[in-house]
Amino acid sequence: MGRPKQLLQFRGRTLLRRIVEEALASSLSRVLVVVGAHSPAATAALTGLPVDIVENPDWPRGQGTSVGIGIRTLRERAPEISAAVFLLADQPLVTASCIDLLVTTHRRTGAPLVASRVEDRLEAPALFSFAFFDELSALEGEAGAREVLRRHAAHVTGIPLPGATVDVDTPDDYERLIALEQNESRS
Repeated sequence: MGRPKQLLQFRGRTLLRRIVEEALASSLSRVLVVVGAHSPAATAALTGLPVDIVENPDWPRGQGTSVGIGIRTLRERAPEISAAVFLLADQPLVTASCIDLLVTTHRRTGAPLVASRVEDRLEAPALFSFAFFDELSALEGEAGAREVLRRHAAHVTGIPLPGATVDVDTPDDYERLIALEQNESRS
């Protein structure tokens, strides 16, 4: 991208602040944000929000380190938590309703893993029950939570989450997002 994508602006907020505000508006009982690269700016973008911020000093070693430190910190600070929802800042159309659908599907079905299903792929956002916390805590390198979903695909309830289909990974993706925002403001 050439710049920190979590700090890109969309609908008047950074992508990071937007997803955190959606998490806070959902039924989640606690919101923990793992920051790594550009952590001072990412932390500043969250000023005033009631969240736990955890800095990952090992972020250059890959996203698995962020997942691992996030789960280990969650276990320390909230040992009563029985499941965790993983959200990504680069999915700007994921809403509180999407997050709540993951939670209610988990509660209604008892599924230990609930994830967004995009075509034949299981992706974030995703809910992981406590049974997978040890495996998530041990992640390192580029292997992120998606790897755990792949390993346990038979136990995943995949659900369509329309907001999860938009992912900002390239400058072209961001330009399409901005075009969407401009079209919304004209309507």
